[in-house]
Amino acid sequence: MNNERYVIVKDPITEKVYLIDKEAIKFNFINEPSTKKKRKRKGNFIEEYKNKVRKRRKF
Repeated sequence: MNNERYVIVKDPITEKVYLIDKEAIKFNFINEPSTKKKRKRKGNFIEEYKNKVRKRRKF
């Protein structure tokens, strides 16, 4: 496993620590410009990221 490809992210709600692929940043989960959207996404950005990865792997 190449550690440079992954980012350590701590989920603020469940207090779990995840290794997130740096491609997640392409989807703007962490660098969301709007604070309202950021507040909404804070808890579920990991779930959304997992769903996008599943969709991309189907191809």
